Amino acid sequence: MSEIINKLSSYNIFNYLFTGIVFIILSKILLDMDIYIKLNERESNVVIDIFWAYFVGLTISRIGSLIIEPLFKKIIKTKSYSKFIKVEKIDSKLSLLSEQNNIYRTLIALFFTLLVLYFIKFKLQYNGTLLIIISLFLIYSVSYLKQTKYIVKRIETILKQGDNDGNC
Repeated sequence: MSEIINKLSSYNIFNYLFTGIVFIILSKILLDMDIYIKLNERESNVVIDIFWAYFVGLTISRIGSLIIEPLFKKIIKTKSYSKFIKVEKIDSKLSLLSEQNNIYRTLIALFFTLLVLYFIKFKLQYNGTLLIIISLFLIYSVSYLKQTKYIVKRIETILKQGDNDGNC
């Protein structure tokens, strides 16, 4: 088991495993929805727990990729992948920034999914839980936008420097 965990990249841990665990916990605390899997009534299986959390996180990440990212791309201008690759060769920090950006997107998807589940479960009834979910959704939405702007600004700056130096 430790071999599998050692092979996971930080991207996989934070975008999938961490997100899955947080979602499972928050869905129980905020929505009283138990999406935790317990195959045996007496005990849980750590391997299954980790894979389940990973799967939940992977699913939420895809929601981020398929729903959240296209919505936010209408709000903020991004750069093409070819430009990303060029700049990544010059600026090694860009990969880390992009990874952080994807974590924000996945967290937005997590809170978006909680909102959807909330409306499905409670049929638009208001209570404090809704305020918590909306607040978290907004916090990570603003974080995603801010990080994306930073990455775009960084790419533009390095591309301009490269044009002046004849490197890009």
